[in-house]
Amino acid sequence: MPANLGAAWREARGLYLHEGVACWRHLAEVATGLRSMVIGEGEILAQVRLAYQGSHESGGTGGAMHALFQSCLRAARAARREAGFGRGDLSVGRCAAEALSDLSKVEKSAPLLILGAGHTARSFGLAARENGFSRFLVTSRSAERARLLACELEGQAVAWERWADAARASGILVSALAGGELAWQEHRSPGGAMVLVDLGVPRTLTRVRSSYPHALWLDLEELARRTEMVPEALGAIHRAEEILRFHERMWLMKKPGANAVLDLGG
Repeated sequence: MPANLGAAWREARGLYLHEGVACWRHLAEVATGLRSMVIGEGEILAQVRLAYQGSHESGGTGGAMHALFQSCLRAARAARREAGFGRGDLSVGRCAAEALSDLSKVEKSAPLLILGAGHTARSFGLAARENGFSRFLVTSRSAERARLLACELEGQAVAWERWADAARASGILVSALAGGELAWQEHRSPGGAMVLVDLGVPRTLTRVRSSYPHALWLDLEELARRTEMVPEALGAIHRAEEILRFHERMWLMKKPGANAVLDLGG
């Protein structure tokens, strides 16, 4: 590993560094959905493809990286198919909407503001509507995407500049944004949000939460705790891992010095 890369990695935060076959293993497990907060979630494979595509278009990938990604994506598709991960909607958005619906003190007639208009936001909105929520407000940094999602949910689009005002007037606030904490002027009032749902990575609503200390809180960690690991899910994970191990062996056999690696138990 180049010395300057090692130094940069040690100074970085929130990054992983893998070498050798661990690179293949990590990427394949991520693309399969085995490392997601919601095991087998539906968005992850497309997200990995988009990440590779963006890197390739900007000149950040060579032949070795191309071969690595193609092998891992092929393995992930096979593993997801064997495990049944592609059946139904296992998205974070849908799981969050179902968890929200299960909360006993939630008023489904309350105004529900969705921050963001991407795949997770749409998945959440559609599932929330199926579960009886009806008063949707949608805001996004992209006004056009907010308008389209609001139309699909039969709700109302809110200009991004007014998201804080809309949040104060909503009973349920859901963030499906990326990019970290939102700017928020703290205030406390007897009204406001009854439920805060933060699906952002990293979190986006921690400052907002300080204004509503009595509001119910649901984030990715809480969502993972609510998503019970039933025996059927454990069996699916085992089947996916078996498929990945098979493809991993195929990957190792194609690499130079494969026999030596395999003889050592690789």
